[in-house]
Amino acid sequence: MKILYLCADSGIPFWGTKGGSIHMREFVGALDDAGSEVTVIANSRDRQASDNSIKVIDLPDPQTEQLLSMTSELTDDHKINSELRDYFRNGRIENMLFNLNNDICFDLIYERYSLFSIAGLRFARKTGIPFVLEVNSPLILEASRYRRLVFSELAEAVEKYLFGYADHIIAVSDEMRDYILKAAPDAKVTVVPNGVRVEHFRAEDSGQSSSEHSGDFVIGFVGNLRPWHGVEILIDSFALMSRTNQNCRLLIIGKGGRLAEQLEKKCGELGLDDKVEFTGAVDYDKIPPFLRRADVLTAPYPDIPGFYFSALKIFEYMAAGKAIVASEIGQISQILTHEKTALIVPPGDIRALANALTRLLKDKKLRNELGRTALLEARTMHTWKQRLQTVTGLFEDLITEKKGKDI
Repeated sequence: MKILYLCADSGIPFWGTKGGSIHMREFVGALDDAGSEVTVIANSRDRQASDNSIKVIDLPDPQTEQLLSMTSELTDDHKINSELRDYFRNGRIENMLFNLNNDICFDLIYERYSLFSIAGLRFARKTGIPFVLEVNSPLILEASRYRRLVFSELAEAVEKYLFGYADHIIAVSDEMRDYILKAAPDAKVTVVPNGVRVEHFRAEDSGQSSSEHSGDFVIGFVGNLRPWHGVEILIDSFALMSRTNQNCRLLIIGKGGRLAEQLEKKCGELGLDDKVEFTGAVDYDKIPPFLRRADVLTAPYPDIPGFYFSALKIFEYMAAGKAIVASEIGQISQILTHEKTALIVPPGDIRALANALTRLLKDKKLRNELGRTALLEARTMHTWKQRLQTVTGLFEDLITEKKGKDI
């Protein structure tokens, strides 16, 4: 099967450390392992020489002549400029697709939903090639809530076009499926949660944490530091439990920015400077050794209305074979089972989180049992290979259906 994978969002570099970057590489890698011939168009800066098996073509520059004809000159507003560039990149992406298709003859187009990207669907409709859209988040709501969206009406028009005309849509959670169907009631949607490459997180050793040798109890968190990840809640819970448990440490693994500065300041105010380590951005290949340093791994999400995430970290924690403490919210409640694969606490509840962590500090047997069971479920239920069984079957049906219409 010859698949064109497209991500027109220049803010998600294919070789980057963001969750979206990791998701792209893992999904494309799984397709490649399954025997598909995959060509990727995405932001390919910071290419890793060791990943030569994946063919990645960099996004083209936008059609600046169109951009300049719309505005007499680019403004000083970076947000306006970036949104215009994303939209006016469509023409060149579409031309690129036609040129590539002349040589490769794609069987299917698979696109990760971006705010202003219509090139993939336009190309698919002109050529009759099946088009599958992957929707990971409600981008318009996210941009409006956490950043700034200048051309919101254009973004809404693009979303309506994509949801309405895609041959099939992959949603990463039930909540995302409901969001899509609200916008396009006739859309064909299949829920496929994120997955994990278990072997990436399993070391040849016993999986013991380094804390078992140091005497410290290490609590870990992985993820870029964003307001919706609940790291402030984790720090408050850690401060609460560490009052009576002096041998605790907190390991926060991920890129920070301004929020990291605020969180580090908060740790100083709470007198936790010597107990909390912020690693900053860590390459995906180097994450497993950090996870092995921890006794417990956390997903302390706050109480977010309409929680739509399919959290990669949950599957990675399971694959690491570590005890997990996570918020009871959204898909997490479907993936993890309280007292079996994790301890589940109410979202945003500082004291409940502190109590769960303290319980695991005192009960090594429970920690080990939760970790073993979580690892078993990761291996048997949540690998990318298992996710692809659903996706590739869908692909084959779409290709057969399109060919049948051409006869």
